[in-house]
Amino acid sequence: MFAKKYEISFLSLCSKIIWILGKIISRHPTFVLMMIGYIVIFLWILFNALWNQKGKHPSPIFTTRHSQSNRIILGSNHNSKDFFQEKSMTFKVKRMGDRYDTILLHDSSSVEKNKKLLKKIQKNYDNMVFTTVSAMVF
Repeated sequence: MFAKKYEISFLSLCSKIIWILGKIISRHPTFVLMMIGYIVIFLWILFNALWNQKGKHPSPIFTTRHSQSNRIILGSNHNSKDFFQEKSMTFKVKRMGDRYDTILLHDSSSVEKNKKLLKKIQKNYDNMVFTTVSAMVF
């Protein structure tokens, strides 16, 4: 069935890949330039954060290194209290109990006023819809 054998050389494969990439770049130049720019900036920030920063970060989101030795402690079996004996501020939250008397509840007269206003708005809306529909039909 497949009498003809295809011989693929490294050079022909590379030229085919370059031809396909050139075709993609010529059809979508803005997208390709945006992706290249994003990759360059992302790698620049990544390398800066991983290798070029010396010392402790002033306010890290995740603490991944010991403050004294710069040793990465992710996946460490040691207790984290051994590693982090720094000064920190903690807050103790106490619940004093429910104070229902401090909550301002609406009196029933304002609720009744709101119900009357709502009924008036709905009645006016129904009249408006009815006149619009009747004008369209007749």
